[in-house]
Amino acid sequence: MKPPSFKLWIKIGALVPLLFICIFVGFVFPDSTVSKGLSFVASAILIPLCLMGGIMGVLLSMNRLFFRCPFCSAKSRAIGGGGRCLWIECPTCGVISGTFSRFPPLTWRIEKETDQGGDGEAGEDV
Repeated sequence: MKPPSFKLWIKIGALVPLLFICIFVGFVFPDSTVSKGLSFVASAILIPLCLMGGIMGVLLSMNRLFFRCPFCSAKSRAIGGGGRCLWIECPTCGVISGTFSRFPPLTWRIEKETDQGGDGEAGEDV
């Protein structure tokens, strides 16, 4: 079984703030059927994502979380993360970081890290 795509999970992480905004709109305008529907759909998407995030956190703490490298598709171990960032270690490409922004939503970046820990020597946005 292939590990999930690192790029896909970073894109999903960038989508989460938009889902929270949709849920918030449902609380602000509780009498509107549109906002209720929007809030319901966002909740239906967000709850499974939160459950997957919890499972992934447990796997990460046990050092058993793997992704496909966004550059070469090799099986790569997740080596850490925090807040809005996740790092994987690809056997051929080295350490790769994926980040996403809360505001504006849907903003994300994947880049290779340099040996000095700076922003990607060969860093390319994917």
